[in-house]
Amino acid sequence: MGGRETSPHSHLVFDVYLKIFKETYAHSVEVLSQKKICGFVPKIVDLYTLQELKEKNFTLSDLETKEHDIELLLGADVIENILTGSSLKLSSGVTVVQTKFGYTVIGKTNTIYNNLCSNVVSLHCANFTVTDLWNLDAIGITNLTVDAKRKHAHSDFLNQFKENLSILPDGRYELPLPFKFETQLPNNKSATIKRHKRMCQRIDEQNQLNDYEVVFRQWEDQQIIEKVPETEIDNFRYYLPRRPVIKQASQTMKIRLVFDASARDKNQSSLNDCLNRGPNLIELIPDIIDKFRLYPIGLSSDIKKAFLQLCIIPEHGDYLRFFLPTVKETKIYRHCRVVFGICSSPFQLSACIDHLQENFPARFDDVTQNLKHWSYVDNCVTGVSDIQEQENFIVKAIEVMAKGCLNLRG
Repeated sequence: MGGRETSPHSHLVFDVYLKIFKETYAHSVEVLSQKKICGFVPKIVDLYTLQELKEKNFTLSDLETKEHDIELLLGADVIENILTGSSLKLSSGVTVVQTKFGYTVIGKTNTIYNNLCSNVVSLHCANFTVTDLWNLDAIGITNLTVDAKRKHAHSDFLNQFKENLSILPDGRYELPLPFKFETQLPNNKSATIKRHKRMCQRIDEQNQLNDYEVVFRQWEDQQIIEKVPETEIDNFRYYLPRRPVIKQASQTMKIRLVFDASARDKNQSSLNDCLNRGPNLIELIPDIIDKFRLYPIGLSSDIKKAFLQLCIIPEHGDYLRFFLPTVKETKIYRHCRVVFGICSSPFQLSACIDHLQENFPARFDDVTQNLKHWSYVDNCVTGVSDIQEQENFIVKAIEVMAKGCLNLRG
């Protein structure tokens, strides 16, 4: 297919705070100004569909209001955070989708008028071409002003985050969870324990529960997790559901524990909703791969169990509670280290590595600059010109990372 390159457009950038009336759920989004998005979305007029919605107790907010032009358009980067995952296909042909802000209806009805199917939801654009609509969706890619603004905001947040870091006597980093706004997380203990019991029963039926428990015992011995004291159990805190990912063929970790910080009840916030995830680090990969091909000798390494080497400040540990895997008694533990499955963990690791490299002696600059620009989360893919440079880089890189209790391995 052919195409053409469009010129950049300037837009004002606003932070919008969305909240449900009389509910605790809230979501902060960054939006761009646009003179005209599209016309109104027509209301449902099909009587059969309306009757079916009423019988199933679905309430739509726009049935009793006038039709207005669309004033806020949420893209794919936002919709994933507000969908609950619940939907129902009605016999009239449309699908009711639940979001944290209420129900919406998509699709088209089976009712035929004059040999035409009646669309329940359609997008009416008055003076917009298809190209204009694609420009709205690709705004983050083509708009240099927005890109510069985001980089500046991230730089400010990164500097603030580094100021809150502390270094323990053994050199290990201790850091807070990067909350982006104050909110009251719901008490999800009952929902989490139901999910926990189903998971333990399933693992026990597969004869893998003992192997699963061994991982947690090792973690407790290494002070990665700790048992919550009896005097603190009734304190209101947040619980993380989890599931094991089992890879029998793995040479390093046969069982990897994945915690679900995106779990939420209806119309409630999850832990991930409240945390700043930082920039999209995936964008670094193409540039790293391109530079990797410039050198005759390629080097690849990663940090062993990287997230587990970073400590969480004690006052945030209770946001990271979980139930120890057992089919008998219920034991409550909490994390003392950064958790795999929390959206901010890659950013936290990158920020700590960045801080470590910035504060190393100048004689290590050749290595620290290489690590800084050739790393993606816990992986480093770089290159050198000869064997002598390779040996020098490996020795210095291991020494740099070891100062922060990070084990760099090739």
